[in-house]
Amino acid sequence: MLYVIGDPLFPGIELSPGEGLKQIDGYKKLRGIGTKYVYLGFGVSCSIMHGEDAKFRSMNLLRSGEHKLWLIVEPVYEKELELRMRQEFPKMANCSQAVHHLSCVITPSKLDEWKIPYSLDYCKPGEAIVTEPGAFHQVLNMGANYALQLTFCTDRLQPFARPKNFVGKAATQLIMSL
Repeated sequence: MLYVIGDPLFPGIELSPGEGLKQIDGYKKLRGIGTKYVYLGFGVSCSIMHGEDAKFRSMNLLRSGEHKLWLIVEPVYEKELELRMRQEFPKMANCSQAVHHLSCVITPSKLDEWKIPYSLDYCKPGEAIVTEPGAFHQVLNMGANYALQLTFCTDRLQPFARPKNFVGKAATQLIMSL
């Protein structure tokens, strides 16, 4: 199924990246961090397991269409998930987006087997999901839908420090729409 991710189609939808992110010198140059993305799903589709760049939060607002089912791993299990994925895929990259680069959807039964806690969250049009720093997540689109996504940083978070193996291109995100 076709699933399109990109810049907003319509001007005038204002979402703030948060005061913390605005304080980072040059944050506007980091495409995908502090900028809005649109997600258009044209049928049943999904996003792969991933976490946000630099462990920022993200907000995904489902604007219209069919519902989304989110699978979100508890942030304290971030390292455990990475370890398990490395055991499954020994040649996995060694960077901040290594799990994302595998382009995998992980089944709940596999997470249960690994004893990694997760939540399943159902999102309807007009509702938003906020992911916490370090929370791996993936999304199942139940059909055609339209969503908006924004990575953000509140003023309570630590200042941005580029990780040693930081992947500059923002992680492609899963959930959508206004």
